[in-house]
Amino acid sequence: MTRATAPVSALVGQGGGTPAGAKPAWRTVAAAPTGFISMKEALRRARNSELHTGEKNAAAIRKWLYRSAQAAIGTANEPVMVGRVLYVPSSLHACLSEPCTIGEKLAREPRDRRAIVAARIAALRAADVFARMNGSRLGGATKAVIAFCAERGGRFAFMDGRTESVIRISPRSLARWEGEYRSGGADALVDGRGRFTRADGLSVEAVGYFRALRHGPNRLSIRQAWRLTKTEAGRNQWTWFSQYSTCAAWDKRTRNERGLILNQGGDLAYAQRAGRWIEPDLQSYEPGECWIGDDSTVDVWVRTPRGEIVRPVVSAWMDWRSRAIAGIRLTYSGTEQSLLLAFRDGADTFGLPAFVHVDNGRNFSAWSWTGGAPKRRPPQNRQDAIETENGVFSLCGITPQWATPYCPNSKARLERFFRTLTEQLWKAFPSYCGGCPQDRPEAHAALEALAVEWNELAAALRQFVANYMDTPHGGEGMNGRTPRQVMATAIMKRTMPDAVRELCLQLWHRPVSVGRNGVAVRIAGTTVRYGWDEPALRALPIGTKVRIGYDPEDLSAVTVWTMEYGFICRAAANRRFNRKIASDDLRQTMREIAREKRALRQARNAGTQYLRDPVERTLAALAADAAERRLPDPPTPDGGPILVPVRTPLELPSKAVQPLRKAVGDGVGPADAAASNPDADGLSDMQKRMAAFAERSRAERAGRAKESVFDRLGQFVRGSGK
Repeated sequence: MTRATAPVSALVGQGGGTPAGAKPAWRTVAAAPTGFISMKEALRRARNSELHTGEKNAAAIRKWLYRSAQAAIGTANEPVMVGRVLYVPSSLHACLSEPCTIGEKLAREPRDRRAIVAARIAALRAADVFARMNGSRLGGATKAVIAFCAERGGRFAFMDGRTESVIRISPRSLARWEGEYRSGGADALVDGRGRFTRADGLSVEAVGYFRALRHGPNRLSIRQAWRLTKTEAGRNQWTWFSQYSTCAAWDKRTRNERGLILNQGGDLAYAQRAGRWIEPDLQSYEPGECWIGDDSTVDVWVRTPRGEIVRPVVSAWMDWRSRAIAGIRLTYSGTEQSLLLAFRDGADTFGLPAFVHVDNGRNFSAWSWTGGAPKRRPPQNRQDAIETENGVFSLCGITPQWATPYCPNSKARLERFFRTLTEQLWKAFPSYCGGCPQDRPEAHAALEALAVEWNELAAALRQFVANYMDTPHGGEGMNGRTPRQVMATAIMKRTMPDAVRELCLQLWHRPVSVGRNGVAVRIAGTTVRYGWDEPALRALPIGTKVRIGYDPEDLSAVTVWTMEYGFICRAAANRRFNRKIASDDLRQTMREIAREKRALRQARNAGTQYLRDPVERTLAALAADAAERRLPDPPTPDGGPILVPVRTPLELPSKAVQPLRKAVGDGVGPADAAASNPDADGLSDMQKRMAAFAERSRAERAGRAKESVFDRLGQFVRGSGK
């Protein structure tokens, strides 16, 4: 549809006649033909219609009606004059037909789409008028419609306010529009191509089912998801697209691109393509205050001194503010050992940083760096950290900052350096193999034969870093200065004494227990034992927990510390012997083992001369223990305890105790009551008799004890014989 601005030829006057000053060549008739209405009626219908006319107030609508009528002179919609009143056909515009109302669907459409609906209605009215006037001459309404489209070349010009809209017409399209208009009114003529949304009738269930398929882990295409949804919609009576092209256009316009990337590509794809990242402040760190550490695989085949063909790893530390390379190492594989060596190089040159920004990989969360501390949950206080941690970060007073997972922008500056290293250095080697399948050369397998020597690659890397440090940088905050110049503006340098720095900047192993052969340390997947013949280590009880520190470049010895960081000794690696060949060292070692056992036995036998009988030693130990545990004697009263006589039932004048009193020789009469009084000795007669009775009983028992068993047996036999 094309639009062209039509010139204003006249002004509309008052009333429903011809405006003053205008001289159009109106065709004069005696009576108004069928389908024609006066200008006054046309003005009323246009003002009451909801179809688009291009104007708003009454005066503007009058001008628009006059221009439309003047433009229709010589066409099938040519106005006519009946007396002094101008009549226009109702097919001049859709707003002039009765009834002319629209529904909610057309009311939501924009102005250009409402204009298309008005143009279609106007084309239908013009074709209807043409068919009525020329149907009998052309042989029917169908042939008249065909002639109507042929005369206009398949195009219908429609005045939309001050602009001319042109739409394509054909007998088939006019027939379709007429059927739609008769069944659904003006709403049915809305062009739905590219405008089909859920509000237009799609079922919520169908949309949810389609979104679930598209955002699922199987990564279905739009066509597959549309086909499955269409099948499910037919089964559940859902409203869904019948054409794939319409569904594809709707999905492209309404889908959530970020959600699609996250659900189909995963966290890494979302972080790289759609995820937000935190932009750091350039002034937040001073030069030398914060370092960034990471590893990168070299995209070059290298021949090692041992003849192996490998792709080495570069471990590097970069200063965040100045972009200076603090330390860099070329190693076989990126581990905490290679990162520590690069970190030590940077500490020797630029001092220690206060913060480090590292990723969440195992190389940085290893015990050597963190001492077993949690990565994202700091300790309650610094004292707890000192007591529980022994990593490089805590010993050197460095605060680690962990990068956001799956967010390469957290270390963007170091990643950019690695990319610069690849573009400017690695690609210059003939054995460059590419870092991804897209960058991989065609003859990838044959590149191993062109492997560069290890020393040559290491020398080229050192020279490249030196040139990089002295090259002006155009990055943000650099102002054209070199990394070395920006690093020189550091206001402070954190240093430590040489002896302390050597001890702190070493790898700390997990606490181990002292064993029979010293301590066992696991380094790079291999168990190495130290301190086999170290006296200070062998003096410790077996099972004692100790801390181990070692230098990755010198594994011949380790330092042994207590759990409170007290130095114990420096233990050398244990010697290993070939048992198949008898050597002097092996014999000497076996003699030392035997000599140690003899010394231990002699230490045990040295005190045997002081040993006594086991029973005697046991009783002496019990007596010593009882004497040690016995409490001191309590104080006694002066003159000893006070004697209190105890009155027994035998002294009572009761009939129940008379047999006992007779047995001890006591009287039973009333006169005997006075005998119970004590005499000068302090004892009563009753107590004296009781004492005599007890003495006689003891004598009898002693006499019976002297008799032998055979005498008593004989007495028993003689008694039974009687």
